[in-house]
Amino acid sequence: MDLKGYRCLMGVPSADWPPHAALHDTSKRPPSAATLFRNSMSLLVSGLQSKEPFYVRCVKPNPHQAPHSWDEQLVRHQVAYLGLVENVRVRRAGFASRQRYDRFLKRYKMLSQYTWPNFRGNNDKDAVMVLLRDLHVSDVQFGHTKLFIRSAKTLHGLEAARAELIPSIVILLQKLWRGTLARMRYKKMKAAVTIYNAWKRYRVRRYIVELQTELQRNRGLVRHWPPPPRRLPVSLLQAAYRRWRAYLTLKPIPRAQWPQLKMKICAASALRGRRTHWGQDRQWIGDYLADNSYNGKAGVYQSQLASLQKSQQVGKALFSCRVHKFNRFNKLAERCLLITESAIFKLDANTFKPLKKPTAITEVGAIRIMSSDVQLVVISIPSAKNDLVVGLVAPQSSQTGGTADLVGELLGVLANRFN
Repeated sequence: MDLKGYRCLMGVPSADWPPHAALHDTSKRPPSAATLFRNSMSLLVSGLQSKEPFYVRCVKPNPHQAPHSWDEQLVRHQVAYLGLVENVRVRRAGFASRQRYDRFLKRYKMLSQYTWPNFRGNNDKDAVMVLLRDLHVSDVQFGHTKLFIRSAKTLHGLEAARAELIPSIVILLQKLWRGTLARMRYKKMKAAVTIYNAWKRYRVRRYIVELQTELQRNRGLVRHWPPPPRRLPVSLLQAAYRRWRAYLTLKPIPRAQWPQLKMKICAASALRGRRTHWGQDRQWIGDYLADNSYNGKAGVYQSQLASLQKSQQVGKALFSCRVHKFNRFNKLAERCLLITESAIFKLDANTFKPLKKPTAITEVGAIRIMSSDVQLVVISIPSAKNDLVVGLVAPQSSQTGGTADLVGELLGVLANRFN
């Protein structure tokens, strides 16, 4: 239908050209077979030109389609009529291989020191040019995006050189990776040690806080030590605690009385409660023969002591008193007992001169006393034939009014010297 059908008022044109006819329908002749062939060939050629030809030839090993069967005559026939040999010859006459620059560089960059491990140039094409120049390869052509290699021998040489370097590169990678794994393991071990040390410090701090709480609860007295963490030298803490408790105990006592207190502690440790009264409540004098209230001849004694100290180098007098000595025949004799820093002397009761040879303190084997208030002392000397058996003559006690007990003082002096 055209404008005649729309504008005509008569019915004949409308009948000849019905209104449902499409406006674009024409009476043009359809394309011929030649036109269709030409158009299809144009489309085919344009499609082929946009692609890169890559041929795949399938060769059947046998006519039975069975595995593990090879028919050589059939294969030769297929290679002959497919023209594979001629195709290979034509391929060899031109460029045998073509590769993109990035792919070629990734595969062969280890062959040159200028491209391994990374090229510091502008692009992959420059890297390939430097690589081939270093290898003295000339039968190549450089395209815009690809490298063209003319001789297959050149490609085989590149592959052979690459195959020689691959084992050393693999060893290098293994070495680097093993080093990385070793460093990772070392860092984990170091982190574990750090965590373990932090945990130990936390356990020690918590234990010390618990111990401090126990001390505050019991006013500095620990009856039961909390269980310590493993591998904590709790003996050091206990030793420090004992020193601290000893300091608190000794703090109100004048320092001048500390030597006497030490001897009393030694005597108490040796007696272990087996003697009730041993002079622990009184002031210990030690050198009683130098006291005028105890010895009327204190001046004579002191002069003899000075002479003895000068001649025999016996040291300071630690203990002295009058004694009743018993010999092996059970006879009694008045003597004086002197204990210095190095020896034990038996002195004459009047002249205070030493009788016989002195006994070194190191030769004393044991000291025997009685659990009652009897002031009898037996000093055992293994190197001598007889033990020293004496009864101590005690002075009057100003505190109790009776006689003072000298057994504990004598024991404390000797025990302190041994300690």
